[in-house]
Amino acid sequence: MIHRIWFWLLISMVWFPMSDLHAKSGRSVDIMQYQDVQRGMQGYGLSVFQGYDPQRFDVEVIGKIDNKFPHQGMILVRVAGRGLEHSGTVAGMSGSPIYIGSYPNGKLVGALSYAWAFGKDPIAGITPISNMLDDLDRDPRSISDRHWPDKVGAVWGPYLVDGDLAAAMERMGIGSTPKSEGPMAMTMPLILPDLPDGLSSAFHSGLSRMGMTPISGGGGGQSNSKGRRLVPGGSLGIAFMLGDLNMVGVGTVTHVEGDRLIGFGHPFLKIGATNFPIVDASIQHIMATQKISFKVANAGPVIGQLTGDFQASVVGTMANRPEMVPLDVRVRSKELGVDRKYSMRLSPMPLTLPLVLAGGIGGSVQNALPHGLPYLYRVTLDWKLKDGHSDTVVSYSMIKAPKMGMMREVLGALVKLLLNPYQSIQIASLSVDVEVIPEQKTAQILRVSSATTEVEAGETLRLGIHLRPYGKDEAVTEYVDLAIPADYPTGVIKIEVGTAKQLLVSKRAKPIDFESYLQSIRPLGTKRDLVVRIPKPGAVTLDSGGGLFPSPPPSFSAALKASRVMVGPHPTFQTVSKTVPWVLLGKTYMKVKIAPRKPSLK
Repeated sequence: MIHRIWFWLLISMVWFPMSDLHAKSGRSVDIMQYQDVQRGMQGYGLSVFQGYDPQRFDVEVIGKIDNKFPHQGMILVRVAGRGLEHSGTVAGMSGSPIYIGSYPNGKLVGALSYAWAFGKDPIAGITPISNMLDDLDRDPRSISDRHWPDKVGAVWGPYLVDGDLAAAMERMGIGSTPKSEGPMAMTMPLILPDLPDGLSSAFHSGLSRMGMTPISGGGGGQSNSKGRRLVPGGSLGIAFMLGDLNMVGVGTVTHVEGDRLIGFGHPFLKIGATNFPIVDASIQHIMATQKISFKVANAGPVIGQLTGDFQASVVGTMANRPEMVPLDVRVRSKELGVDRKYSMRLSPMPLTLPLVLAGGIGGSVQNALPHGLPYLYRVTLDWKLKDGHSDTVVSYSMIKAPKMGMMREVLGALVKLLLNPYQSIQIASLSVDVEVIPEQKTAQILRVSSATTEVEAGETLRLGIHLRPYGKDEAVTEYVDLAIPADYPTGVIKIEVGTAKQLLVSKRAKPIDFESYLQSIRPLGTKRDLVVRIPKPGAVTLDSGGGLFPSPPPSFSAALKASRVMVGPHPTFQTVSKTVPWVLLGKTYMKVKIAPRKPSLK
C-alpha cells in the first residue's frame, strides 16, 4: 500500500508542471512559466474596452525572444477580437493579463506590454509573469528615495539654464521612442487639460518621449464611481493632478494579491519607489487612428497608491492613499474683467512636480483666457512646507509666444527647492496668482548718460537711463543717483546698466545647511528692476563656513586658505536699483573718469 502511494505521488509530480507548484505556493492564480510556452498555443487576454468591466480578447503565441532584457524574455503573440484587427494594439492596454488555455481557466503567462511602431499586424510582446511577480515580492521598505535630489537634478537642473520643458520631459523618459525596428513599451494615454499653444507643443513633444500619448481636453470631470476594487484586466489610472483640471494616465492591472497589485509589464518612469495616486477610471471609447490607437477615459476617485516602478512592472496597493499637494491658481485681469480660481491636488513625487505645476498653471490660464495675446504676466508663487518654512516668488514676463514662458521663473524656484541637498521636504501647499495686464509693457534699455564724464571720489553721479517703451516713438528717461565711494581709486571705470537678473550678484554665503540654502535661492530681483553697478577694484569677499568676510586683512585670508574652507574670493560691486513699470530688455554701459578727491578747505 505504501509503495502504491509513493508511486502515485511520483506520477503527480511528473504530471503537474512546476508552474502549477508555483501557483499553489501562495499565489492566487495558476501561472505558466516562460520556458513552458510554445508557438501555436492559444489563449485570451483581459482589458477594458468600455466602462469598467474587463472583456476578453483572443491571443495566439507566435514565438519567443529569449533574454530580450537581462534575465527577462519576451513572448510574441497575435491578438484578435474586440476590433483589435482594425485598431491594432491600443495605448492603455499595457498590463492586460494574458492567459494560455480556455476561458476562464487559463494559466496566467504574463502581461501585454510591448508593440512595434507602424506594424501592419496586431502583434504584441508579453512580459513573463515570473518577472512581474518578482517585483510584487519586493519589500517596499527596502526601496530608498534618498537619491531624489540627484534624480531631480539630472532631469531639471538643465531647465534652470535653458528653460526647455520638452527636453526636461525627455530626460525623464524611459527611452520609449524606437531607435530601430524593435519593440517598444506600449504607450500610456495621458489625459491633459487644454494648454496654451506653446506649452501644449512642449507637453506633446516631451510626453511622447516619456512613453505617453497626450490626449488634450479629456477627462475633465470625475466619474460617478465611488471607487471600485481593482481586478485583473481592470483599468489602472495613475494621477499626476486631480481637481478642476486633471492629468491622469491609464494602463491595465495584470494581477492582484490581497491589497497589492502589479500592472503595465514595463517601466512607467523607471524610478523605483513611487508615490502616485491610483484612481478608478472608466473607458469611454477606443479611438483608432492611423498614428496610434488609444483609450479615452474619465478619471474617478483615488483608490490606492502606486509604490514601485521597475523594469518588468509597476506595483501598487489598495490599502494606502498618498497625501497630495494642494494647488490653488487664481487668474485675474482688472482690464479684461476676469477673476477665476482653480483648485487641484498634485502627486507629491519630486521628479514630476515641476511638470505638473506647469500643467496646472498653463491649463488655468488657458481656461480663463483662451485667446493668446502678448500680455504682461505677473506670476506669484507662494509655497509652504509642512515644517513651517514658506516663501514667495514674483516674476514678470512679456513674451512673443504668449503664455509659454510666463512660468519659467516660478518653476525654477520650485526646482531649486526640490534640489536642496540637506533634508527631505514635504510641501504643504502651492498657491499661484497670475495677474494679466493686456498691454505689451516692455521697454528697451537704449543708453545711459550723465552731465559729466568725470567725477570725484566721494561724489554722487546722476545718471539718465534712456528707455524706449514698446509702441512709443519717444524714449523716456529714468534717473538714478550713483554714489562713488570716497576711497574709490582714480582711473576710468565702466558703469553697467541692466536688469537685476543680469547684474545683481548674491551677497549670501555659500549654504552650509537647509536654512542658509533657502536664503541662497531667494530671487535677487525681477525683470522690472533697473540696476546700475560699478566694480570695487581690489575689494573682494571671502566666503567661509557660511559667513562672508568683505575685504579681510591678508593674515585672515591666509589663514582661511590654509584651512581649505574658503570659497572665493568673489568680486564686490557698488549697486543701486530702481523698479520701473516695464519689463526691461537689453543692457548698456558707459565709461567715466574718477578724479582724485580734492582736499577739503578748512
